[in-house]
Amino acid sequence: MHRQIAAVLASVLILLASAVPARAQQTTATFAGIVTDKQGGVLPGVDVELTNEGTSAVVRQVTSATGEFLFTYVPVGSYSLKISLAGFKSFSSLNIPLGAAQNVRRTFSLRLARSSRASRSPARRRSWTPRRRSSGGVLKRSKSRIFRWPTAISPTSSTSPPA
Repeated sequence: MHRQIAAVLASVLILLASAVPARAQQTTATFAGIVTDKQGGVLPGVDVELTNEGTSAVVRQVTSATGEFLFTYVPVGSYSLKISLAGFKSFSSLNIPLGAAQNVRRTFSLRLARSSRASRSPARRRSWTPRRRSSGGVLKRSKSRIFRWPTAISPTSSTSPPA
């Protein structure tokens, strides 16, 4: 009788153990980050695009008020990342490997976009612009004095401009 009860108990334990689902192996990754400016201030509202290089599947996020983004349940593979915000240079990175159960967290810094050279004032481009050079060695300086530079160096000539 004791053997029958022990056999029934063993059968019930085996049945219960097989009924509990086995823990599935995680086959996805998590990719998170924070986007800042050059001075370290957080940038909210930044567009972040993660593209699977093998399937071309694209997922997008926008950074929160704290400059953070989070991609969860990202399939294993190689990815490219593009981060962009109006007024800043875009950031791009290729061949980012994401493995199973991997948690990646990075900080990305965006730089201000420069305006085109045409929109800059001439004074900001250079401190002076040579206009012409004649055979006499005259070099004109924009909105300033005219200096006469020697056309040939001789033992008696000076290389500094007259005051």
